[in-house]
Amino acid sequence: NHLDCPEVSYVLPGDSICWEPILHSQLLTIPATDYAVIGYALPEITQSDDWSEYDTFYIHTEKINNKHVTFLAYKHSFWGDIGGRITTCLGRLGYKNLIFVGKLGGLRSTYIPNQHLATGNFSYIEGECITWDNICNHSADITVKKGKHITSPSVIFEKKEWLNLVSDTFDFVDPEIGHFARAALRNSMHFGYIHIISNSLVKNHYENLSNERLPVVLDKRRKLIAHIRRIIYRSIT
Repeated sequence: NHLDCPEVSYVLPGDSICWEPILHSQLLTIPATDYAVIGYALPEITQSDDWSEYDTFYIHTEKINNKHVTFLAYKHSFWGDIGGRITTCLGRLGYKNLIFVGKLGGLRSTYIPNQHLATGNFSYIEGECITWDNICNHSADITVKKGKHITSPSVIFEKKEWLNLVSDTFDFVDPEIGHFARAALRNSMHFGYIHIISNSLVKNHYENLSNERLPVVLDKRRKLIAHIRRIIYRSIT
């Protein structure tokens, strides 16, 4: 049956509006340390209950390999260019090293969800190729896949036609990594990411973004998070 759908339109917010919630938060009050670690599963990575609340986020600090490290956990998920804005603020505070932990999509049929980690030093974003010296690029582990990343504006752009254009060139996709990397370069910061490959865009798997809370998935994630912890603590030197 044919359904008549109303026309949908939208107006993107301006740059100043996008900055408002970040600049009005307490982010710029955090004292700078040697490293910042931001993103996914940080309480599990730190194995600590010692967190301080700063309105929209929590922080935990500890000393690792004689370096002072701040773990920054947001209360709400952030997407896309928000990551770049957060990175810019951290650079203004004086942070010189940033590690981003998260989840991304795999663009290789050999990447099995919840069995592999991803890292790299390349992202394609808005027509620009970004490369950097990856803090987390020192692990010679078959669980960690290293490859080229493409920053997608949104999952609604990731259609079959898009996939046919990018799958031969890129290995990973998510909406944030390129924004983090570009802002880090602009603020003279060292950057690295270590992500769980949570889903595949090129091959159907039983485990995907629709059933992330299954006990079997959570158990696999716990093991990968423990591995991320080892990589991060080894990378901080």
